[in-house]
Amino acid sequence: MLDWGKENHAGSLNQIQAEAWKSLFNTLDSNSQVFILFDRSQRVIAFNQAAAKMTKSLRDRFPAKDDPIQSFFPSNLHEPLAEPIRAALEGLELSLDLNLGDRAYTLAFSPLYPLEGQPDAILLNIVETHAPKSDKAPVSEPNVLVEEQVAARSAELEETNRKLRSDIEQLLTSQADLQASETFFRQYFLRLPDPILIWEKDEQGEFRLAITNQAAADLTGSSMDDLHGLLLDDFYSRSLHFIGPVHTAFSGIETRQTEFPFISHSSPEQKWVSCDCIPLSDRYVLNILRDISQQKDRQRLDENDRNQIELLRQAMTAFTSVLNMDQVLENVLSYLDKLIPYDHVILYLVEENQLHVQASGGFSEEDDPLDSTIPLHNPQFEAINRNRQPLFLPNALEYRPFKALGLLNCGESWLGVPLMGRGQILGYISIYSDAPAVYDNEHARLAEIFANEASIAIENARLFEQVQILAVTDELTGFFNRRYFYELVDMELARARRYRHPVSLIMIDIDHFKTVNDSYGHTVGDLLLKEICALIHKAVRDSDILGRHGGEEFVLLLPETALNKAVDVAERLRRLVADHHVTVGDRDITISVSAGVATFDDHCRTADDLFRCADMAMYQAKQAGRNQVHADRR
Repeated sequence: MLDWGKENHAGSLNQIQAEAWKSLFNTLDSNSQVFILFDRSQRVIAFNQAAAKMTKSLRDRFPAKDDPIQSFFPSNLHEPLAEPIRAALEGLELSLDLNLGDRAYTLAFSPLYPLEGQPDAILLNIVETHAPKSDKAPVSEPNVLVEEQVAARSAELEETNRKLRSDIEQLLTSQADLQASETFFRQYFLRLPDPILIWEKDEQGEFRLAITNQAAADLTGSSMDDLHGLLLDDFYSRSLHFIGPVHTAFSGIETRQTEFPFISHSSPEQKWVSCDCIPLSDRYVLNILRDISQQKDRQRLDENDRNQIELLRQAMTAFTSVLNMDQVLENVLSYLDKLIPYDHVILYLVEENQLHVQASGGFSEEDDPLDSTIPLHNPQFEAINRNRQPLFLPNALEYRPFKALGLLNCGESWLGVPLMGRGQILGYISIYSDAPAVYDNEHARLAEIFANEASIAIENARLFEQVQILAVTDELTGFFNRRYFYELVDMELARARRYRHPVSLIMIDIDHFKTVNDSYGHTVGDLLLKEICALIHKAVRDSDILGRHGGEEFVLLLPETALNKAVDVAERLRRLVADHHVTVGDRDITISVSAGVATFDDHCRTADDLFRCADMAMYQAKQAGRNQVHADRR
């Protein structure tokens, strides 16, 4: 037996029973759960407002006192309900899970006993457990009552409520012998499924537990005898939040549906409990508790769903607000981290016949695989490409096929998500956690929704990059077009002025190119242009800038390169072209180029000056017999 400072104190049942009944039914009438009380003839004695709403939604009619209990439910549920009702009338407490409309509920049948014999009545409590599961992405639930229905139903519902209260009052006030009957009190009050506590203020001003029911004993893991006479501070010693509302009720102010965490003395498990404190008199307070842990868990799940929906909405907004690929990939990893826990992540995109690591997270600078490539033929990509849906493993480090990935297989748990665009696989996201068995079907579902939006953003960024490239490059050669090349020259000259760095320009012209077009046709001429440009592109530095000036003329800007060095580069390119043979059919075509070189100095201060001086030097090379390099040395 627990010893929390208990003192035997019987109290007087007769003084509080009627007031307790009235407060109890008022409380049940405002409760969001459904309560229906029916007798042995299966006729309804009383029901609360939530029961009336439920019946109206299921049967399109409001219930009434003395209706058969079956009338509260659709006809297709009468047969499934028959056996639980019969069992409850025989004294068995039981519960039943049913779908009512589009929601899932648990029906709890509680027999209400007299002191001896079979139960005289059954209290039916209906609690919504959860919405039916759906494979679709989570969406916000619509309001249960739409605005147009409220006005039409309010008057009818109010009338039903008034009649219900009248019936309860009549039941309580017209039978004085029942009000004073301890048998009646124990039969209906002490057997209620919600924990009921009645606190009494004793002669010393202490608040002690005068009466409780079995549900309260079950909640605390104690017996009713152990709880009797317990001090308020001792009962709630591990859940101090509840003491204040009881004190407030003793001052004449009731509090309803305040929610606090509750920890009993018999178990460290925390539950969430809703608390009503109703003053019955100066001496007594009715304290009704309800275990709402399941509702809180469901609220947390709903809140999690709402958070996920909001994050997905924010992610979609972020994805569509930018077209720069680097920014898109940064947003993808940022929002992925908020939706799905990971220690390492790698985003691969398909480029030609390989996978390119375009983004990564969770790596040190030494281990970061960013910009590395792996073959398309690897076990991860082959599995994802074959299934075209998210895949997950609880022990990726031990999965033999993944060992071929080496350091890229970097965690115990793995979740792979394909990035799809227009029916084609663009790449995939490889998500790792250092802990085993982290990812499940829910993570896979959420990742798929996220990846679909990310794929659209990545594809749009790629298309935007292509459009940008086409806008500034020559389609045939891949060199920058004349307009954009001039812009780059202006920027490089500004940098040269600021830092006093040299910069030079080479202008190149293919000798006798018109003869090639006339002799072999423009198709061969285009082929020759592409091959010569590819040859030049491979022979220059990454920092050098190539442009097509027009026709068979090309320009090469050499940052931080003085005139003599630029002449050496031009001479090397001239020899490279002269030694190269272009094969067309069964013929080898040998061509040459002439080049003019100019540098940024006091003589050439602007872009126009630089182009004019390089062009004049190239003209001199042409006049001197072609296949030569001349420099502007004025």
